[in-house]
Amino acid sequence: MSASPTPLAMIDYLTSLFNAQWDRCAIADAAQHDRQRRDFFDKRIFPLLNDCWHFVMYKGKPCVYEKQSLTLNFPYPTPRVVKEAEFKKEHRELHLVVSMAAFKKKAVVHSLFDIWSERAQHSHRPCANLAQHSRKPCSVPALFLFRVHHRARKEVRLAFNPTGDINELRAQAGVDAADIARGVLVVNTFVGLPVYAGLESVPLLDGLALEIDPLYWHLKHVICAGDLDATRYLCRWLAYILQHRTKTEIVPVLIGGHGTGKSMFVKKLAQMFGNHFYPMQNPQVRRAQSRAHAICARILRKIVWLTQFLRKLCVVLFRICSSVATTTSAPSSCSATSCADST
Repeated sequence: MSASPTPLAMIDYLTSLFNAQWDRCAIADAAQHDRQRRDFFDKRIFPLLNDCWHFVMYKGKPCVYEKQSLTLNFPYPTPRVVKEAEFKKEHRELHLVVSMAAFKKKAVVHSLFDIWSERAQHSHRPCANLAQHSRKPCSVPALFLFRVHHRARKEVRLAFNPTGDINELRAQAGVDAADIARGVLVVNTFVGLPVYAGLESVPLLDGLALEIDPLYWHLKHVICAGDLDATRYLCRWLAYILQHRTKTEIVPVLIGGHGTGKSMFVKKLAQMFGNHFYPMQNPQVRRAQSRAHAICARILRKIVWLTQFLRKLCVVLFRICSSVATTTSAPSSCSATSCADST
C-alpha cells in the first residue's frame, strides 16, 4: 500500500490540473478565469493549508500553530508555535505557479503563505468595475485586478490544564459561545509527563522485591526514617498527583541535615515531572534576599553619587589653587625685573 501524498504534492497536482485545463482553452475569458481561479484557491488550496496551519495569538503576538508540515504526510507529535514573520521566512520558497499562457502572459507565482494569510500580491480594482467605465472589453486578466479573499483561517487558543477538562480549558482561554460558533479551537499545551513514557512496561513490585528496590528503600529508610505508615502515605500522595494530574492540599516538608539524602529524592521527582518541576526556595529567604539586594543597590547608588561629587569638588579646588598660584607669582617676577633694571 503506497503512502498518502503530502499536502505540498497535492497542491502541485491540483495546480497542474488547473493550468492544463486553461492551457487547452481556445478562447480565453478573463472574467471566467478570475472566477475559477478564486474558486480554486478557496475550495482546493486554502483548505489544505488551513488543515496544517492555524492562527493563534501567543504572548500578544500573531503566530502560526503548525500541526503538520506541508512536506510530510503525517502530523507533528507536538505541534509548534512560530511567529508569523519567522514562519513566513521559513516558507518563502513554497509557492504555486498559475499559468497565463492562454492570455500570452508570463506565469504568476503565488506564495502559499500569502494565500493562507489573505495577502494577495496585487490589490487593484476588480475587473468588472473597470469594464463598466470602459467602452472596450476588459482584455487584461482579472488575476492582476483583485484582492484575494478567503474563508476565515482556523483559529486556536492555547491553554494549560493537565486534567484536560474542556470547560476549564475554554474558560482559561477565554472562549465564549460566539467563539465556539466561529469554530475556535482550544489546544491544551500539556503534553504529559516523562514518567508516563514506558509506564506500561514497568513491573509491579511487592514483597521482597519491593523492599530491595533502591528507590523504595531510600524512601522508606531515609526519607521516612523507617516509618511504614509515612512511607505508604507519601507513596499514595505521589500516586494521586500522577493519576489525577492535579495538585493536592498537602505539602510534604523534608527536614534533615546536610548530606542525608533529601536532594536524591527531589532529583528523582524532577526526572518524573520534567519541565513541570520547579525548584523554589523558602519564600522568607527569598524576601530577605530581595530586601538585602534593595539595600545594597541603594547604598551603591549613594556611593556612586558621592564619588562623582568628590571628583567634581577636586576639579574645582584644583582650578582655584592654580589661579591663586598664578596671581601670587606674577608680582614677584615684576619686582625682580625692576630691581635688575635699577641696578
